[in-house]
Amino acid sequence: MELRKRNMGPRKTFVEFKKLQLHDFEQFHAMIKNGTIVCPNPTTWLNFYNKFVKRADPDKKLLPLILTSWVWTTNEEKNIVFKKQFEAISERYKNLGVRPSTWQKIIFDYFDGLEARQSELVVV
Repeated sequence: MELRKRNMGPRKTFVEFKKLQLHDFEQFHAMIKNGTIVCPNPTTWLNFYNKFVKRADPDKKLLPLILTSWVWTTNEEKNIVFKKQFEAISERYKNLGVRPSTWQKIIFDYFDGLEARQSELVVV
């Protein structure tokens, strides 16, 4: 019963990235930071991790909460991991000397370039 109660929070709503009508990384990141955007759909989240986060996470502490974790974690828990992934990306690129505007544009363009279901994000 306890597990069932835990998952009775807000229902997961998927919204395509382009339908959010975001114009830049700052808008996108603000929605992630305030919890409106929880995380990407599971497949895209894994691809995002492999493309941007994996090198910044050698201990694999920031793996996306997908597969069985998807069902048993709350939106808040997923959002915390997604935010920590952005912190790790930021730190890695800072250490490499990459300007924030450069890597932020690459990430924004990554999501903006996804089509249809691939671009779906969990939004509350």
